[in-house]
Amino acid sequence: MTTDPRDRYEAAADPSDRTSPRGSTHYDAGLSQDDVYELLSDARRRAVLACVHDRSESLALDDLADQVAVAEGTDRDHVRIGLHHVTLPKLDDLGAIEYDSRHNEVMPTDAVADLEPYLP
Repeated sequence: MTTDPRDRYEAAADPSDRTSPRGSTHYDAGLSQDDVYELLSDARRRAVLACVHDRSESLALDDLADQVAVAEGTDRDHVRIGLHHVTLPKLDDLGAIEYDSRHNEVMPTDAVADLEPYLP
């Protein structure tokens, strides 16, 4: 008798005990599989993560907007507004970056290293 690997999801009482057929649903930095899918599901979020993933210092919002605008082939001011109001708060909420909106600085967290193989 074979068991369906998905049964392991239902059988786990504690979400931290849940594993997928490929391994843990939680990545080294604490991202859940759902968080990873959410982070990677949007092209602009992927572009931001690609810009910040190998940085050890904070990156100014204006500099990030320049890099993302070039990657998208779009207007820098439009990108900056979208980053400030939508993309960066979302990435911060999911734990991929730390966004200081008062000083307009972005710093990657350790979670970004787990996403590196999937970044452009």
